[in-house]
Amino acid sequence: MDLQSALGRLEALGTEEGRRAGARCGVTWPTCGVSAAGFEELVKEINTDHTLARELWATGNHDARMLATMIADPLQTEASLLESWRADLNNYVVTDALAALAARTPLGLEQVDAWCAADDEWSGQLGWNLVGRMARDDGAYPDDYFDAKLEVLEREIHARKNRTRHAMNEALINIARRSSALRDKALAAAQRIGPVLVDHGETGGYTADAVEVIRGMEEARAAAPVAAPASAPVARVRPAPTARTRSGRKPAGRRMARTKARVAKRAKSARRGKPAKRGKPAKRAKPAKRKKKAAAKRTRPTAARRKPRAVKKSRARAAKKKRGKRGRR
Repeated sequence: MDLQSALGRLEALGTEEGRRAGARCGVTWPTCGVSAAGFEELVKEINTDHTLARELWATGNHDARMLATMIADPLQTEASLLESWRADLNNYVVTDALAALAARTPLGLEQVDAWCAADDEWSGQLGWNLVGRMARDDGAYPDDYFDAKLEVLEREIHARKNRTRHAMNEALINIARRSSALRDKALAAAQRIGPVLVDHGETGGYTADAVEVIRGMEEARAAAPVAAPASAPVARVRPAPTARTRSGRKPAGRRMARTKARVAKRAKSARRGKPAKRGKPAKRAKPAKRKKKAAAKRTRPTAARRKPRAVKKSRARAAKKKRGKRGRR
């Protein structure tokens, strides 16, 4: 993607609401108002393009410079380029974005310490933002380096400028996350420092109470369950082979029960001399008396079967009485 295409995409993704949000955050450069989701879409499309990143930063557009920090190649980002971009900073949003890029470059501690000590608000924010990221994410630095930073924090935080104070407070919290020894020292320093006042304007942001956050870390650590020691793997026992059906499949419980029932019905029908059809349940053979009675019932006249029950009973009593008279004769 070339420069003009990238600027066109930024214009298309920008919104009026995004431009108003940028103004609330102190952005004074020309801006398109691109949201975080819009930047993610562009980064996926461009990936890494260091040449385009340089060209985007040179435009002076806020969104172009934000995108430049996201697509620049950290391995090609020299200290001189970071220093040049640092000199252009004028709001905390792009300063945080530049710190995220600088944390991925082979940056020397001398440059970080110089930015931390700078009186400029944005340079101080950049330096202390990097200290917090190094304490949280990078295990290559010794704890002694951050122990020394705690002393500087406690001594200078209230005298520094607005956004620098916020970055120093965040660095204090991240140093407490690094190890239990540093957590105790950071908590003691936070208690001596007290509340850190930062003006966030109309952004809706806030500066966390370091003492409460660090104590929350200790409570969460105490409440965390102790991991059980890893046990030896249990050997799996293969079940004994079971009967299989004609198709070769192992029958389930219900299928096996139905199969046994069909076999039993076929055997019973075979003993009676009338084998049942395969796959259908055997019909129960009727006794001879029941057959004769059913045949006689079928041969009765229809009218006789339709007479009321009372008439049938009276006729039956009369026939019985008649048979009794004949017997007495």
